[in-house]
Amino acid sequence: MGKLILITGIGNVGKSALRRLFVNFIRSAGTRASHFDADDFKKVRREADRDCLSEFANPFESEVLIVEDVHATVEEAVLPLDAYDCILYVQASNVFSHFIFWLPLAWRWFQYGWDIKKSWEGTGVRYDPRNLFPISRELWSNFKKGKELIAKDMNTLKSFKKTIFIRSFWTRRGCEFRFE
Repeated sequence: MGKLILITGIGNVGKSALRRLFVNFIRSAGTRASHFDADDFKKVRREADRDCLSEFANPFESEVLIVEDVHATVEEAVLPLDAYDCILYVQASNVFSHFIFWLPLAWRWFQYGWDIKKSWEGTGVRYDPRNLFPISRELWSNFKKGKELIAKDMNTLKSFKKTIFIRSFWTRRGCEFRFE
């Protein structure tokens, strides 16, 4: 069995971008790597996700398995934290970057008529102006809860010496990361 690496953090901070970047980096070094997104998306969001595992498999066959799990520090986690060889905790570097990370998701919600009760289904009316207020309210709620969630995550992760904290930045070239 190979190495098991977790990428976690609160919502919309660049975890998927880091997962894709990390998988490509490991593969370019000649190591077999697989990746899994615990969000369980039914559609491929990006071409780089085409070979993302659709189901979590443990034990896994590759030398490295990278798991992206936003719920890793709570009960809904795919695996307990001590099962991982390394934990990468991603945190937006500033409010501006975090807001920019949220924009594509908010736009997708607007495009598909998002409704919080129906999740991705929405009202069924694309570009429905009635969804602007609930989307804005959801974004605001997430920003308000963000500090509290990060504090809880930090408290949970402080006993795991194998945790690496990473800051994500939004730049004109896209997402960039810095290790702490």
